[in-house]
Amino acid sequence: FMGCKNLKEVKLEEGLIKIDTAAFMDCVNLIKINIPDGVKIIANTAFACCTNLTEINIPLSVETIGEYAFTQIKPKLTIYIEAEEIPNTWDKLWNKSNCVYELGYKNKIIQ
Repeated sequence: FMGCKNLKEVKLEEGLIKIDTAAFMDCVNLIKINIPDGVKIIANTAFACCTNLTEINIPLSVETIGEYAFTQIKPKLTIYIEAEEIPNTWDKLWNKSNCVYELGYKNKIIQ
């Protein structure tokens, strides 16, 4: 989907394990995305430059988030994280844009 300018919303299928490097990079009109339970890895720059992204959920199953996964994103993005704390296996620069994130959300489904 990298660079897909018309993409506004994505529903990822159950059974997905990894969101690859730059998978949604520069999808400038992407507004929201639900990451299904079972995803273990969000790779480097997966959502970089998604400048209109406003909501994303990260289920407890996510063990790794790579460097710059959320970079060059406007601070209007809210990241709903099911974990009670940021896992130490997430790269220190996962949220380079310093987007707001909220911990402890159980089964947050973005409408």
